[in-house]
Amino acid sequence: SKCAFCARDHKTSKHKYETCSKRDEICQYTLLKYSNYKEKHASNEAQSQSRTEEKSQI
Repeated sequence: SKCAFCARDHKTSKHKYETCSKRDEICQYTLLKYSNYKEKHASNEAQSQSRTEEKSQI
């Protein structure tokens, strides 16, 4: 599955940083990328610009 923080091929729980010891959470080094839209936010965030626009077109 894709990581909710960076959209890479690992579970979100396995997300880690080279520069600090945090795991499974967002820190100042996180470069967020939503796998479906390539936007800079976590995929599990409640709202995104693309999702909001998509819903308004329905």
